[in-house]
Amino acid sequence: MAEIVLRAAVLDAGLADRVRVSSSGTGNWHIGGGANPPARRVLEANGFPSEHVAHQVSRAELPTIDLVLAADRSHLDFLKRLDSGAAERIVLLRAFDPDADHDEVPDPYGGPDTEFVEVLEMIRAAAPGVIAEIRRRLTSARPQSVPSRSAAQ
Repeated sequence: MAEIVLRAAVLDAGLADRVRVSSSGTGNWHIGGGANPPARRVLEANGFPSEHVAHQVSRAELPTIDLVLAADRSHLDFLKRLDSGAAERIVLLRAFDPDADHDEVPDPYGGPDTEFVEVLEMIRAAAPGVIAEIRRRLTSARPQSVPSRSAAQ
């Protein structure tokens, strides 16, 4: 759900030509499978596409990712162990929601659609902060120009 919502936010922010959004799980349970049926229903009911193919994150791909968003502390810890050099690039998603009442996105898997709706709202609330962080990182990654000085006499 986060991949789809954040991809839409990146597109709305005009950053789609500079930012790629993808999703990976920490386990291999659903590799190659589609999104959970309740997730698809909730996404579609809220105007989002629901196409998704599950993928497991690998140690090799982490160094290629500029910002890694973890849903909860167990994911955060797993990702930091997988790539200890990426600690500053791995952040809890809800850290970008200034009004969040806690820092984790619960896993609604197996729960009712209402839990998926709550998770969707958490992701949506964090999206503006994620976009601001992406913009900040893109700006700081740009080569800085040195002001030219003329010696007019």
